[in-house]
Amino acid sequence: MKTRAGELRELITLLTPTGAVDATYGGETGATTTGPQVWAKTVVRTGRERVEAHSLNAVQTITFVIRYIAGVSAAMLVSYRGTVYKILSVTEIEFRAFLAIDCDAR
Repeated sequence: MKTRAGELRELITLLTPTGAVDATYGGETGATTTGPQVWAKTVVRTGRERVEAHSLNAVQTITFVIRYIAGVSAAMLVSYRGTVYKILSVTEIEFRAFLAIDCDAR
């Protein structure tokens, strides 16, 4: 995937789950720490449906291409236009020039 810096036109925010535990029930709270805001190129890959927990859910796969940042991993999330995306994979492009971040939105 060849990318030029001028194609990075969308602003995204990287989020890191805190792993905070709810004191009352013991489950994770879903809280996140806001990381850097970076410019990205967006490529919508697919829209599909899948059955989870006996219900039909729509899933959209999208790829964000950003300038290389060390430490981006599949444990993180991406916030884009009010939607939070789960990172599926992070692939380095052109030896530390860019990162391709494949995500799922539900």
